[in-house]
Amino acid sequence: MPPRRQAEGGLSLESATAIQTGGDSGELVDLKQPAESLILHRVTDPDEIMPPDDNSVGAKRLTAPQVDLIRRWIEGGSPIDRMNDDSMNWEPIPESIRTSLALAVSPDAHSLAVAHANRVNVVNIPDRQSITQLVDPGLAQPGVASLDFVGAIAYSPLGQRLATGGFKTVRLWQRVPGQVQPWQWSMPIGGMTVLSPDQSRLAFVDTIGDVQLWSIDQQQHLATIAVPNKASLINWNAANQIAIVDRSKTLRYIDVETRQEKASYLLESNVRQLSCSADGGLAAVVQGDGRVRLFDQTQGIEKQSVSSLEDVTVAFATTANALWVGTRSGNVQHIDLNSDKVSQSFANGSPVSTIAVGQERLYVGSESGEIKTFNRAESQLVSTSSGDWQIRLQQQTLQHQLKQQADWTEHLKKQSETLKANVEKEQKSLDEAQKAHDEAKKKLETDRQQRDEVKLQLEVANVNKATLEESIAKNKSADETLQQSIASIDQQTESMTQSMTSLRQKSVAANEQVKDAESKLAEAMKQLQEAKDLAAKELATLQASEKELAEKQQLREQQTAERKELESKRAESEKQLADQTKQIEQHQKTLGERAKTVATSEQTLANKSQALEATKEAHKVAAEKVPAQQREILVRSLRVDSIKQDLEQIGNTGASTQPVVSIRESLSNNTIVVLDAAGKLRRFDVASGQPLGPAISIGFESVTKQTQLANIGNSWCVLGRFTPRTIQLDERWKLQSVIGGLQSELISDRVMALAFSPDGTMVALGSGVPSRSGMVAIADTSTGEVVRQFDGIHSDSVLTLRFSPSGDLLASGSADKSIRLIDFRQSRVIKSLDGHTHHVLALDWKRDGRMLVSGGADKNIKLWDVESGQQQRNIGPLSEEVTAVRYLADSNRVASTTLDGQIRIHDTGNGNQVSAAGAGQLLYALDITDNGEFLSVSGEQGDVSVWRTDGLQRITNP
Repeated sequence: MPPRRQAEGGLSLESATAIQTGGDSGELVDLKQPAESLILHRVTDPDEIMPPDDNSVGAKRLTAPQVDLIRRWIEGGSPIDRMNDDSMNWEPIPESIRTSLALAVSPDAHSLAVAHANRVNVVNIPDRQSITQLVDPGLAQPGVASLDFVGAIAYSPLGQRLATGGFKTVRLWQRVPGQVQPWQWSMPIGGMTVLSPDQSRLAFVDTIGDVQLWSIDQQQHLATIAVPNKASLINWNAANQIAIVDRSKTLRYIDVETRQEKASYLLESNVRQLSCSADGGLAAVVQGDGRVRLFDQTQGIEKQSVSSLEDVTVAFATTANALWVGTRSGNVQHIDLNSDKVSQSFANGSPVSTIAVGQERLYVGSESGEIKTFNRAESQLVSTSSGDWQIRLQQQTLQHQLKQQADWTEHLKKQSETLKANVEKEQKSLDEAQKAHDEAKKKLETDRQQRDEVKLQLEVANVNKATLEESIAKNKSADETLQQSIASIDQQTESMTQSMTSLRQKSVAANEQVKDAESKLAEAMKQLQEAKDLAAKELATLQASEKELAEKQQLREQQTAERKELESKRAESEKQLADQTKQIEQHQKTLGERAKTVATSEQTLANKSQALEATKEAHKVAAEKVPAQQREILVRSLRVDSIKQDLEQIGNTGASTQPVVSIRESLSNNTIVVLDAAGKLRRFDVASGQPLGPAISIGFESVTKQTQLANIGNSWCVLGRFTPRTIQLDERWKLQSVIGGLQSELISDRVMALAFSPDGTMVALGSGVPSRSGMVAIADTSTGEVVRQFDGIHSDSVLTLRFSPSGDLLASGSADKSIRLIDFRQSRVIKSLDGHTHHVLALDWKRDGRMLVSGGADKNIKLWDVESGQQQRNIGPLSEEVTAVRYLADSNRVASTTLDGQIRIHDTGNGNQVSAAGAGQLLYALDITDNGEFLSVSGEQGDVSVWRTDGLQRITNP
């Protein structure tokens, strides 16, 4: 929950405690140095003046006289009157101020409660006449329900309670049951009791069988009519004549003034009922055998149209020539005795127990407890009335719950099919993801294998390259050795060649010497021999050198050949090395590509693995939703069955199956009062047939068919074989309990929102300190005790509240522009709906509980999907602030009011405006009848207007 916003610097002057506590910077008042008091600094400091000019609540700077007043108050010791501390001096609100901030229509759609300033009137919807007022007897101002303006009103679902909200206070009001008051004067009543036509006198069969006449105004006995054989039935429809049937089966006409018998007739059988016309010209006697006998004051009358009837249960003589009869076969006939013909016939459908004839309508009571109202002129059925008001409202509430649960169940079933389809879809996705994962894994393995093969080839190529490089190095080394050897041989050859040249020269010189010696043979034989020896020696040396030279040359040629071979091998090795290097580069390139492919495949596999896990999780979630959904479907189906059983049980036990004994039309002709054989009184609306208000017991568990309802002035009474009873039928309310109060800290400010839970056991209230915090509290309606409280759930005042149709959630709307959905049992906010740009002024749930509509001061109506928390549609902006919005029953249409007095109907399916009308005043409040057919609005002038929602046709006062 958002924290409650505090005053700037913790500074507050709202209470004595706050003034003494001070702010974050210390105490507000310094009595030793008044001029140094913090409060004076705060209201005079030009740099940090309080309140700041840019405050959000429109607060103004203090004027110089106001500042001087504070200074003098501090200098005077800053006294605080504890007796009046934190209390307001409430001035009475003049009755002329009729502004209406709130109204609520009763669940039975017959009445509404509307606030006029601090007064609350309960108004009859058909004619807008006041029925009663809600009055708190503990308030000083008489006739009011609150000290301050009433900001919110709500009816409980069963119509037995009203809640009104005022300043820091909620009042719970209890509907007072109708009261039955026996007349407080002693009369010896022993049999049937009747009223004179002018309602001034009473006639009854006393305990000895005579008929006594009493004055109602004087509450005293007037006369006694002696009856020879104990009276059993009496009738006083004619002003000066009483008809009596006694136990001798004799019909007697008695003059009221003289108390003398005018005529008498002996009847053939037991008499079930006696009816006389108001003019005294006709008496109709219903016999025990179901036949009717007619009499005037001089003789019996025979009429074929009457004598042919054999199953009459009730007869009603209106004039001397007109008779109404009801039969066990379920028909009602109007017989014209002049023509001896049935002039009108009405099909009731079940045995008739009583008849009441009004100026325009015929009311037929049945043995089954049902009442049918017919239009006399057109012989058309107007309405059928039955049942009990409380039971009808219980049925109405249960039917709403049944539809809501059934709709939710169907919604869940459709969702279930979708969930199953999602499971299949997720399974398919899972299979596809698994397949893609396996393919990616297989491809990764292939790519890794190909990469490893390239790696191996690269390693082999590198080994070959190293071998070639080593071979080339050895070749180069051998070549260098051969080059050195050849160079050495070349050097030796050159040296030997030079030596041989010298030897050749020496040999030539020796040969020359030989020649010289030969020429000087004699002299030189010796020298010749020496020279020959020398020449031979030199020749041998030369030959040896030549041989060595030849060997060297041969070795050189051999090494040169070896070198050429080495060069050839080296060239081949270098070529192979170049090829191997190129191959290595290709392998390295391929290896890089394979590595990238492997990395890509690894990423693909990782993605596929992630997708697979996500798909598995999605499949798991989808699969888990199905049983959860099935469980919820089962739970809601059980709820549906339980509600159906409750409805069936209520239908079996709640509807009155007791025969209708008496029916009376109200003075306004809009309602009828019905008495059944079990002694229960009920009121019904003539137009709709709906029961109005709780049933009232007259104090007897059974009454005879001779018991009658009557009007004495404006009062209702019951006449029978007992002391007459006056019946209080008008709707009345009494204060049950008060939640909060002026001296209580429970509620922080004005209560602007109220809502009853669907079962009526709880009431939620919304309040808050403007611009600081918003609070919601929930109280037990039977005790008024607060059982849940949510302080600071909003950051501004709570202006509207609505329980969900199932009663599981509470929606709150606030001046902080937000909507909260509260699981109040778990004390947590489950969703926040944000979208309005100004105060949220109104909320309403669709009856299926899946949609929420809101209206705001931003002039917009918004539709919200509750499950997702998403805004589904925006309608607007409209002409002015949307002050109220309500769904029309369980339709897709909403009714709204705007501050400028406009009423609109919108189709939420497409957002189109269906109809609009002006109410002629600023509108603050709107409510709808349960069936969505009528709406009521009120506002600045306090006038309540009622409209048909179809076409927005205004209903004028009758």
